[in-house]
Amino acid sequence: MTYGNLKTLESGDNVFSNVLTEGVNASYQYSDYYLEDGDYLKIDNITVGYTFKHKNPTIPTFRLYATVRDLLTITNYTGYDPEMKAEGLDPSLEDRNRIPVTRTFMFGLNVKF
Repeated sequence: MTYGNLKTLESGDNVFSNVLTEGVNASYQYSDYYLEDGDYLKIDNITVGYTFKHKNPTIPTFRLYATVRDLLTITNYTGYDPEMKAEGLDPSLEDRNRIPVTRTFMFGLNVKF
C-alpha cells in the first residue's frame, strides 16, 4: 500500500484509514521477508527384517524385524520440520506450536509354531 493508492471501500472508508484505526493485525498480512528455501530429503520409515526358516518341524519359524521412523532429514531449513501443512488457498505456514518430531525405534519378533 502506498499513500498515492487510497482505494475506497464500499463502506466509504479507504484502506489507509482502516489500517490506522484497526491496526495491521486486523487481517492477515503475508510477507516474503521470512521466506526461506524449504527443500528437503527425508528418510521417514525404514523396516528391515529376516525370517529364519528351519527344515525341522519341531523348531519354530521366527522373524526378527526393526523399524525406524524419522531417521534422517537433510535440509538447510532453520525451523523444526520443513514439512508444512497446507489447507485451502492460504499460504502454508509452519506450525510453531508443534513439538519437534522424534525418532522412533521399534523391534519385533514373530514366532510361528
